[in-house]
Amino acid sequence: MKVVAAELFVSPKTVATQLSSAMCKLGVSSRTAVVRAAVEAGVLSLESEASEPRG
Repeated sequence: MKVVAAELFVSPKTVATQLSSAMCKLGVSSRTAVVRAAVEAGVLSLESEASEPRG
């Protein structure tokens, strides 16, 4: 969560709180299930910018 927090310029606690909220709203109990729901909803693509070299 530290990496996500750094990328978003927020604290790790904020990331944890937001993740917990999303899991509750989606009725899931894992980060994997949140990602799956986001992909199925079209909010997130499996093609990631993270796989591209940064320059």
